[in-house]
Amino acid sequence: MKRLMMILAVGLILALSATGKASGYLVTDDFETAWAGDYASGWVNVNYAHGDASTPKMTQYAAVTANGHAVTPVSGSYFMGLQIIAVGDPVGSTEWWGGVVPEFVNNAHQLDRQYNPWVSVSFYDCGVALPSPQLAAVPNTDDPNDWTDIQLGQRWNRADNYWYSEAMNKNSDGGWIKTSVARSVGWHELSFTLDTSGYITYSIDGTSIGTTIYNTYMDLAAPWLMTQFQDGVFGITTEVYFDNFQSGSDYVVPEPGALSLVGLGLVGLVRRRRRS
Repeated sequence: MKRLMMILAVGLILALSATGKASGYLVTDDFETAWAGDYASGWVNVNYAHGDASTPKMTQYAAVTANGHAVTPVSGSYFMGLQIIAVGDPVGSTEWWGGVVPEFVNNAHQLDRQYNPWVSVSFYDCGVALPSPQLAAVPNTDDPNDWTDIQLGQRWNRADNYWYSEAMNKNSDGGWIKTSVARSVGWHELSFTLDTSGYITYSIDGTSIGTTIYNTYMDLAAPWLMTQFQDGVFGITTEVYFDNFQSGSDYVVPEPGALSLVGLGLVGLVRRRRRS
């Protein structure tokens, strides 16, 4: 019996020590690897909610001039430009949006709220009343009948020089909220953080600018990059610029050896029982 307990204990200790060396969940894309076609590897188009309309395309740049400003990478040699081409107007509206979503982000488990998930991206603010880049996500809530998304960034139809946030169906006014943070030309980091209580906090350049009034969010599923613009003002093509997308959480990814070590302990236990 003593030998049985020793075998089991050694197996569990080895397994736990291997698991303890594992790191948290983190996926990144700094857009430094060149790609062919309209989308970087692992990224796809987000379908337009109202039918066939604008089409997003991802383009890699070393530098570009936008609205009189020289845009260069946040770090490294390249960054990504998201070009939106309006190809139709099925709903009779002049407001367009388009976006891309990373397929390599695990939306099923690692971004659950018990792991304190977060999503961030850098993007370039070219100036007021221009196409409006945004960081967005479509988190699940504890209400099975609720469909909601969250957004943080600029508003194409706002010229008051402030950042805006949104939590569809979950804001006190049911729409966009003007923050107290003034915009400025240049690179900025936008991020969402979901805590274990179910609240989502919006941050700009590492500083919290507000938290959702509801705590019903279950995860940070389906993070995506998008832009909104007005056809009549910007024409049928617009372009915004992103860099350094990241998504992570406290979820511990087990090392490959952890499961095999647990198996060793279990094998010892089975063998001991068979000999008894």
